[in-house]
This record gives sequence, C-alpha cells and structure tokens, in this order.
Amino acid sequence: MEKPLKIRQIRKTKIYKDIVNQLKTLILSGRLKEGNRLPTEREFAKQFGVSRVTVRQALTVLHEMGFVESRPGGGTFVSQGIRERILNPITATLLAEKELLDEPLEVRNLIEPQITRLAALRATGKNIRELERILTLQESKAHDGLPITEEDTLFHEAIAKSAGNSILIKLIQSLHHHLRASREQSLMTPSGNQRSISDHREIVAAIASKNSQAAYNAMVKHLSNVEQLISQSLKKAKAV
Repeated sequence: MEKPLKIRQIRKTKIYKDIVNQLKTLILSGRLKEGNRLPTEREFAKQFGVSRVTVRQALTVLHEMGFVESRPGGGTFVSQGIRERILNPITATLLAEKELLDEPLEVRNLIEPQITRLAALRATGKNIRELERILTLQESKAHDGLPITEEDTLFHEAIAKSAGNSILIKLIQSLHHHLRASREQSLMTPSGNQRSISDHREIVAAIASKNSQAAYNAMVKHLSNVEQLISQSLKKAKAV
C-alpha cells in the first residue's frame, strides 16, 4: 500500500495586509492627511467588506509602524510627520544618486525600445496573455490605492521574456534593480500610476497587433514619461 503524500495546506494571504497597504498608500500620497481622523472600525469593516477583527489587526500594524496614533476617547488619527519620516530617506537616496541614475536610464533608453520591437515580432499568445494579466492586475491595484511597483517590474520583465532572449531578461532585471528607488517615488501618486498604466496599455496593444514600429514608439514614449516623473520627484525633493 502506497504511503500518503506529505502535503502542507496552502495558507491564504492575510487580508489585513491588503488593508495596511491601501492605507499606507493613501497616507503617503497625501490623500489621507496627517492629523486626519480615521473612520471607526465598524465603518472601515463595512467599506472594506471584512470583519472588525481584520480591521483591528490592520490598525494595530499601522500603529506599530508609526503611521497612525490613538487618542483616548478620540479615535485613531494619521500620525503627524509620518510622510516626512518615511519619504525623506527615499528622497535622500534620489538626490544622492542622481548622477548614478543617468547611466541606467541611458542604457534603458537604448535597449528597451529595441526589446519591445523584438517582443512584437516574437511574442506568442501565451506571452500576450501574461502581459494582459499583469496590466489587469496593475489597473486593479491602482484602483484600490495599492502600490504597483512590483507589477511594473513584472511587466517589463514579461516584455523581455516575449523577446525570447534570456540575456535581455537578466539585463532588464539588473536595470530595474538600480532604478527601484526612483520608480517607487514616480509611482507614488495616482497620476504617476495612471500615466504608467496608460503607456503599458498602448505597449500591449502594439505587441498584440505584431506592429514592431508602434511597439518601439510606445516604449520610447513610456520611458520619456518615466523620466519626466523622476525629474518632477527630484525637483520636489530639492524644494523641501
């Protein structure tokens, strides 16, 4: 008689983490301002469609992270100075590494449009479905106020995979590693998210239609928009 397989039960993603991420993004983007009073646990539970216990878990985590503070008899509020404490290290990194950003951005401008051109010529149906899946996930997370940096990375890696060259995949992964801080800052705002998603939608359409020149042009446009967002972030950083 065969021995039963040793299988571990799959654990579901902890729902409260999604609430934590949404509220963090709302605070860091300024849509929830410092000093703002948060809804009650009951109100949040209704809005998120979860139990009050789940909301309480999320608020506890945010409290431990310093994003919110409780006032006896007054409720829960966004902590004063939290955006400065969180964003200043990112800003400092951007300012300190401005010159270091120039080289990976230059390389990116040289190779990513060509990679996208190849992707339009070589992408399989499976490749295109994966790009569309990632784009849909980006749109969903942006709508919910969640960060889309990871999905942005996956999107560009998926284009490299569609081009069918393993060396290009590694190169793109390396470039995005060097540019991570700048991309987190540029994708922090709703306008940055929406511009990126709109560009991605145009790129996917060009690849799906096998139009290599349109794919090349769409990526050139996207990278130009990305650099504009980074430049705006640096200007704001200098003004602080």
